[in-house]
Formats: sequence, structure tokens, C-alpha cells
Amino acid sequence: MELCENLIIMKYIISLFILLSSFFSTHAQNGSMSGTIVDKKTGETLIGAVVRVTNTSLGGVTDLNGKYSIKNIPVGNYEIAIGMMSYEKLIEKIEIKVGQNSNLDVSLGTLITEKKEVKITQKRSRETLSALTIIQKNSVVVADGISSDIIKKSPDRNTGDVIKRVSGASLQDNKFAIVRG
Repeated sequence: MELCENLIIMKYIISLFILLSSFFSTHAQNGSMSGTIVDKKTGETLIGAVVRVTNTSLGGVTDLNGKYSIKNIPVGNYEIAIGMMSYEKLIEKIEIKVGQNSNLDVSLGTLITEKKEVKITQKRSRETLSALTIIQKNSVVVADGISSDIIKKSPDRNTGDVIKRVSGASLQDNKFAIVRG
């Protein structure tokens, strides 16, 4: 019985040794890299710049201090792609060594683009109740009006009946609209 227990304990010890040695051997073959990314012109750190190890799924993004860190990179020589919106993309070469951290600080230059004139035109709606309310609110004088939505809902049969609903407006001889002011 005692021999059987010793064999089981030996199997556990051997299994644990194999597991630990395989764990350390795979992690011992990796390295890491880190650095800071700044604006070339101003020297300010860049937040959100993307750093990718090409031909791998490894990468990172700079933090609030412009720093990044990528861990567990297999040993070897790599091209590192660095980019950010409105900045030139940059490719740097780096060597990752066993158990070491390789430092790569980069300065990115802004992308110079030719700006063209953009003209945006839009007519605002004047028929809805909300549009009428905005027009009245932004007016420098006291103004009143009636929207097409209200006209559609009212029992009025013609324009003369609608004008009677607007304060400050009246009909003369059922033909002429008179507006005060």
C-alpha cells in the first residue's frame, strides 16, 4: 500500500516538473517592447496611437501619457507599424531578444493635406410648429404665426379664416389682410 502511494506521489511530482519546465521554456523564448510616441513638431505625447507588430496579431495603443507596452513577443526581428489619424504612418525595425524589453520611442509628423472649400447649404423648414417656435424664439421683435400643421387641423375653410386666428392680424371687407405694426 505504501509503495502504491509513493508511486502516485512520484507521478504527481514528475507531471508538475514537466508542466513547469514547459511553461518556463515557452515564456523564456519571448521578449517585450515598450516606448513613447510623441508629436514631432510639438513634442506632446500622442494618446491613442496604434502600434502593431507586423505579420502577427500583437499590438497596443498608447495611453494618456503616450506610452505603450507589448509583451510576449516571440524572439526575432520585426517591423513595427505605428500610426494615428492625421499623422504619417511610420514603420520601424526592431529586434526582440530573449527575456529583454526593447525600447522604441517614436516621433510622428502630422499629415499635410490640401484643404478645399466646403459649402453646406440647407433651407430650414418653416411649415412645422417646432420650426415656427424656433423662428419666434430667435426673432428680435415680437412675432406670431401659424404653422401648416395647425392649419391642417383647424376647421378653417379658407385663408381669411386662418388670418383671423393670428394675433395682430385682421381682415378688412373680407378681402384685405391688415397686420398691426
